[in-house]
Amino acid sequence: MEQVLAEAVARANEETYNAATAFGEPKGRMGSTLDAVLISGNTAFLAHVGDSRVWIVRDKIEKQLTKDHTLVQERIDRGILTEEEAETSPQRSVITRAIGVSAKVNVDHSRLELELGDKLILSSDGLYRYMSDGELAKWSGATSGAATVDTLVTLANNRGGRDNITVLVLTMQKQSDATGPQIAPKDLEVLRRCDLFSTCTQAELMAIGAVCRVRDLPPNSIIFSEGDPGWECYIIARGEISITKGGSPLADLTAGDHFGEMSLVDTPSRGAQAKTKGPVKLFVLTRRDFEGLMREDAILATRVMWRLSAHLARMVRATTKVLINR
Repeated sequence: MEQVLAEAVARANEETYNAATAFGEPKGRMGSTLDAVLISGNTAFLAHVGDSRVWIVRDKIEKQLTKDHTLVQERIDRGILTEEEAETSPQRSVITRAIGVSAKVNVDHSRLELELGDKLILSSDGLYRYMSDGELAKWSGATSGAATVDTLVTLANNRGGRDNITVLVLTMQKQSDATGPQIAPKDLEVLRRCDLFSTCTQAELMAIGAVCRVRDLPPNSIIFSEGDPGWECYIIARGEISITKGGSPLADLTAGDHFGEMSLVDTPSRGAQAKTKGPVKLFVLTRRDFEGLMREDAILATRVMWRLSAHLARMVRATTKVLINR
């Protein structure tokens, strides 16, 4: 994994450097900071160049995982400047390493073991220049998913926003999309009742059931919130789900109903909140498993995509009708 990441960064550096040369840019005039994270299992591999940063938020405490490649950081390390003096130094934005500035680049590599609930935050200096100690942990704990990014960017803009602001938040989910047992044969009838799979044969239902996972949830469990990224489609096997937006009810779903189906073709931000009204049993289909199944069976892919297209068309017509009536 470390070698894969190292080669990717080397390639990015080479292409940026060659682009600068092709455009006739003076040496050192085209470049970028870079922070990359490659996750394999529970291990995160990091690559770092420049003055963008990576933090981990664990148990409501933030910790910086990277060290800035800047002139002031070198002077801090040598005892020439204090942390306080560095904050106001006119040279604080002078970086000593970047991709694309030269044919080769020296990259910091590290790794760490992730725990459930951990959050990795990657950002450019356009964000952290406006953040005080503890704020990343505070806001990432108060929000989730895309809402965390929106909150942090808004804060930085409201506090000055003098530079570009790039933020990426990765969360170690408490329930992996790979956890849970497979669907039992006796439960395949639930899939048949689902509109997406209503035209599938018994053999095709068995193939779908083989890649779905079962998730049992207690009452009042939030399956996802508004703004969360979506990569799972859910089929209700037992129980009832309430769908709300901004606190207003949109729908109550029961056994055989499905929701989150847009995640099978895209990774949108959730537009509503899904919450259990009592004990619920869900069948969970991830986009990754769905795409793999579609590649293996063209006939099954045609059946399911036809039903999915019809469902999405109905959603578009309903939305259009609401907008027209407004």
